[in-house]
Amino acid sequence: PLLAHRGWLLATTGDRALVELSLLSLDEAIALNPTDPYALAYRAVTLHLLNRREAGLRDADTFTALIDQPPELLELLVSRGLLTSTGG
Repeated sequence: PLLAHRGWLLATTGDRALVELSLLSLDEAIALNPTDPYALAYRAVTLHLLNRREAGLRDADTFTALIDQPPELLELLVSRGLLTSTGG
């Protein structure tokens, strides 16, 4: 999850260039582990921040299919409007 967390740190800076750059880490994290819940959730939110909502919703949908859904990530996706409930 190190790549996912690195990507998330860049995404939360608010700097558009760094948010764009964060996708490199998040894409790599998902390429290495397509079921990494952190990479999927963080990339969903990051894509949403970049006005790429449909792509973000696809990652959120993939996240909801996972068995391991950390509660803090569910809350994050709900708070950003990418999921409607934390019912898992």
